[in-house]
Amino acid sequence: MSRIFFAVLLPAGIRKKIVSLQSRIPVNPEDIKWTEENNLHITLHFVGETSEAKLRQLLQGAEVAADCCRQFTASVKGVGVFPSLASPRVLWAGIDEGRYDIMALARSLSVALGVFPDRRYVPHITLGRVRSEKKVYLEDFIRNEKDFMTEKFRVNSFFCMESILTRKGPVYKKVKEIFLKKNK
Repeated sequence: MSRIFFAVLLPAGIRKKIVSLQSRIPVNPEDIKWTEENNLHITLHFVGETSEAKLRQLLQGAEVAADCCRQFTASVKGVGVFPSLASPRVLWAGIDEGRYDIMALARSLSVALGVFPDRRYVPHITLGRVRSEKKVYLEDFIRNEKDFMTEKFRVNSFFCMESILTRKGPVYKKVKEIFLKKNK
């Protein structure tokens, strides 16, 4: 069994800018489990524990989804939290340009995989998760960084990823790269 998800991976330069943003977040470092630089990504769909037979089906579905979507340009802009500023659990960076392309890709992927999420998909990059029972104040940071932005980057593909849980946190392994249709 493998713990599987599908994601758009970020270029190294974008990840470095996000790490710089993380370093500016005014919280006690023990209060948040930070997403490590190499693990920063945009999740399209989290599948969970998957058998080898099911994984083959998922990869076929992902190829079908990729055939429905063209390559696009994206950028990161702004920050926010889930579920609310009063009780933040996840701190994230948003997607500006390419947002609707990512949403369409995630929707195509869900349809092709035959799984439909319980809630509305919001494209984002998880910066960190507030540790349980910790209270953090992020309102000023969110307001001050609302204009945080990266340069544009090209999305030509997405990946099937395996998440291997370790004591130090998850280690992500690329299972397969799935290419989007080229623009004409």
